[in-house]
Amino acid sequence: MNKEDFWAQVRDGLKEGLNYTVHKTEELTRIGRLKVEIYSQKRRIAREFAELGGQVFLLLDREEPAEVAVDTRVRELILELKKMKASMDQLEIDLADSRKCADTEVHETETGESITVHVVDPDFGVEDEKPEADRDEA
Repeated sequence: MNKEDFWAQVRDGLKEGLNYTVHKTEELTRIGRLKVEIYSQKRRIAREFAELGGQVFLLLDREEPAEVAVDTRVRELILELKKMKASMDQLEIDLADSRKCADTEVHETETGESITVHVVDPDFGVEDEKPEADRDEA
């Protein structure tokens, strides 16, 4: 092997490594953003539940309790909570899809065919493999 071939291989290897690093960084950034959005959504839902509980308490604490189920504010809060829950569910689906994408790579063969390879990264998502109930207890 001559010097030019050697340096061409080094250059190609560095390019491939850099492209891989950029690709993984983008995927992990997307996953991180989704996790932050999910956490924020859970906090908003908790605040909305607290407001709903306060409203129900006020209604039931009156001398003549009003019908909780027909109270306008209670209905508004319940509708908002349903929307927030649906939004959070979609974020969790997006996160699961992003994690699946982060575990696969597409390579092109010498014949120009694209093949998908499942990549096992032992450090990827280790802390998230614990069931949610176990995380709360820790």
